[in-house]
Amino acid sequence: MYRYRVVLISFCYHRTIFCYKKKSLRSTDELLLSFHLKNMQNFLKVKYHYRLNYKKNSNILAEDYRVIYFNTQKNANSTIKAQFVEVLGISKTENFPKDIHYQYDFPSATQIEIGTKYQNFLKFSVLRNPWERLYSCYKNKIEQSSNTGPDYILDCSPDFRIGMSFEEFVEVVCSIPDSEADYHFCSQIYLMLYPDGVFPMNYLCNIEKLDVHLEEIKSKTGIPFISSVRINSSKKSSYEAAYSKQLIEKVRKRYQIDIEFFKYEFAKKNENFGFGEVSKTWKKSIEEHPLMISILKEKNRELMEEVKHSNAPLINNLKKVKKDLGRLQQKHDEIKNSLTWKITAPLRSFRK
Repeated sequence: MYRYRVVLISFCYHRTIFCYKKKSLRSTDELLLSFHLKNMQNFLKVKYHYRLNYKKNSNILAEDYRVIYFNTQKNANSTIKAQFVEVLGISKTENFPKDIHYQYDFPSATQIEIGTKYQNFLKFSVLRNPWERLYSCYKNKIEQSSNTGPDYILDCSPDFRIGMSFEEFVEVVCSIPDSEADYHFCSQIYLMLYPDGVFPMNYLCNIEKLDVHLEEIKSKTGIPFISSVRINSSKKSSYEAAYSKQLIEKVRKRYQIDIEFFKYEFAKKNENFGFGEVSKTWKKSIEEHPLMISILKEKNRELMEEVKHSNAPLINNLKKVKKDLGRLQQKHDEIKNSLTWKITAPLRSFRK
């Protein structure tokens, strides 16, 4: 389906360019030209824009304080990254903190290191109510995307567009599986798990009480977090009013895994899940949960796609080599079956 959409959008893009050069667009079309070109160019540029700037399971390592932070988009990620710029003493750019996701090379740990060398480090991430998180994603990436730049447009589907309604946005999000989803609306548990199903965190923060959790992490490890204003936070507005009963249920179904694992409810503060230190009992319960099978299937599907894309140049080279070998074999057979080869056979025998 994606391939056909790319072909269709590519045709529309080049057709629009042709009409523009020939001055054959009508006035109403001219008004929409820049909007369509911008969206089509961004979508054609790369299938998943976030692959340039984000990685699943990406983390920030503060080795001196024995702390590792795991990124979870739309969960105060920019704010915490800015804290680590201060903690690690990284030189700030003129655009700090607006360029926090692009201009800073944070130290990180591999999965193997996390399971061995850094096994006893405090490893934390932040959780958020799925309904609130999705609404925040809409406000920041759809309503305000024209202010934040083309890199923030959600390129994982051509059905996303600036100005679409929240209801339309939810419909598109619900049609995209986690393995193809933008990290900003991907299920949180899916972001946190490694492809083999390992859950590396041992401390989970509730965004509703983020200051309290960061203070506790500070007291446990000595990491010098400072109180600061939230970065990239949407203007304070109630997400509940944006949802109809139908939308509530659609999002409930889409984020069933997060809602069940972390005990979230619509329009309620989370008092049911044990935030803070993660217990071994809870880790074992999610490992044995029936929904974990579907997560691992999605993880496997995504991993296969990544391997396929990363090996594409090798596969193309292999096809070329096979093609060249085929041509050489054909030439060899032609020579051996030629009259000249047969006539000169006695001479070759005589040389032996």
